[in-house]
Amino acid sequence: MNTRDLTPSESLEVITRMIRQSERRIERKFYLPYLIWGWLTLIVGVAVYLLIPEYGVNAFFGWLALPIIGILLTVMTSRKVEGGLNKIDKIIDTAWTVIGTNVILVSFLVTPPLFIIMLLLSIAQAIAGFALGVKVLKATSMLGLVVTYAYGAYFSHHLSIADQTLYFSIVIFLINIIPGYYFMSKRRQSSK
Repeated sequence: MNTRDLTPSESLEVITRMIRQSERRIERKFYLPYLIWGWLTLIVGVAVYLLIPEYGVNAFFGWLALPIIGILLTVMTSRKVEGGLNKIDKIIDTAWTVIGTNVILVSFLVTPPLFIIMLLLSIAQAIAGFALGVKVLKATSMLGLVVTYAYGAYFSHHLSIADQTLYFSIVIFLINIIPGYYFMSKRRQSSK
């Protein structure tokens, strides 16, 4: 191993290379979880929305399907990263793990949890987007934050609980589906 100090330009080159590697890994590794969680949230959310008139608050037990199915599908479809993870990858993975764990805890411990869940997921996406300089993640995280604060300031007070469920489902769907399909498209282009 070479122990000499790097010049500023060499250091910048190493950092730039790590960021590019992380971007490519996100394209390969993370497009599927974005699609899984986006579609699954919309499907479960619409199902809960449709069940509310018949079952009332008991319909919210339908949300339990989301983490069970989502985690199972994510684990089943996860891929090992070739060459291991670099420091940036580890930071982003850790951020998603910590925030994802808190989303699950908030779901069970905080009532109502929708604002906090949308906020945490938008923050996690912002961390990944700004750390890697990925425009689609930056844009969707900012969209997520804007509609989350709009929900907290206005919609949570003026929408029925059923409509709040639908609002939440659509927001989570959009902030996941847009980057998911974007990364899938980039992955297909790079494999040609």
